Amino acid sequence: MGKAEYLKDQDLIQLNLTKETEKRQNELAQIEAEISRLQAEKTTLQQTIEVSEAKKTDLEKELETVKEKWQAHLNESAEQEEKLRNIRRLSGTRTAELHRLELQTNRLRAEQEKIEAHLVEVYGETWQTGVYPDYPLPDNAKKEIEQLKRRLKEMEPVNLQAIEDYEKQKERESFLSKQYDDLVSAKASLEKVIMEIEKTIKKRFVETFEEIRKEFITLFEQLFSGGKADIKLLDEDNPLESGIEILAQPPGKRLQTLSLLSGGERAMTAISLLFAILKVKPAPFCLLDEIDATLDDANVKRFSDLLQMFSNELQFIVITHRRGTMEMVGTLYGVTMEEKGVSKLISLDLKKAVS
Repeated sequence: MGKAEYLKDQDLIQLNLTKETEKRQNELAQIEAEISRLQAEKTTLQQTIEVSEAKKTDLEKELETVKEKWQAHLNESAEQEEKLRNIRRLSGTRTAELHRLELQTNRLRAEQEKIEAHLVEVYGETWQTGVYPDYPLPDNAKKEIEQLKRRLKEMEPVNLQAIEDYEKQKERESFLSKQYDDLVSAKASLEKVIMEIEKTIKKRFVETFEEIRKEFITLFEQLFSGGKADIKLLDEDNPLESGIEILAQPPGKRLQTLSLLSGGERAMTAISLLFAILKVKPAPFCLLDEIDATLDDANVKRFSDLLQMFSNELQFIVITHRRGTMEMVGTLYGVTMEEKGVSKLISLDLKKAVS
């Protein structure tokens, strides 16, 4: 190999190295640009996370405030119900006492009339003059006294304590009449308080009923993918004593009462009403026993989706044999018999099992 050829090979190698260097530099520039882009995206995501955390904190505070208000309203309602029970119990006691006093007053009045009749029979129609000390004496008082004494001797022995007994009975009758008036006044006051409490309860019941009605209509249409439903009071003037009528119209059918629906339709309607009540007045937990027994697979899926949605706020214990319902629960509990005559309780955490 000559010198010229050697130099030519060197130039070729140098040229290749230069091209490779430029290529690597271009790749390095692209990588750095990508790193810059990712860094900017990371900064944006961090800012978004911080904003979301702030919103989450605000929402948690707002949720806590709502829970406290709800608990306060619940406690107030419980206190009002307890007051109403106490008032009704006291009213019953006062009514019984009032009846007893009325009977006693009537008995005393009968005794008074009997004594007055006896005094009239013994002393005549003017026997009451002996009660008043300022009774004016007649002109011939001495003669009249002699005549009265003579008449007394001719009479049979009489009860000389009759007038004194009458005064005692009259005093007692006056005392009982005053007590009777006090009880009548107390009864009227209690009835007024009961009416005010019942008015408050009636107002709250109507408001809550209307909220449940709206939620029931919405959930019914959601579960049935259409249709119409409604609940109404049979006696709107007396809601606390009124019955409730449930009307349902599944898609493709006419509006009718709950008793005329099929088993599955009744179950879905009942589920709509139950979850409407839970949405308006949540409970700590809810136990459902074979609520999906009459549902077909499609309705079981709708029920499971509804149960999943509500389980974010409530805890459910579901007794079921339907596969669709069991697939969406968090934990399964069952009873097996590995040995004859020996039952064994088993549990399965589906989230851990899937992970």
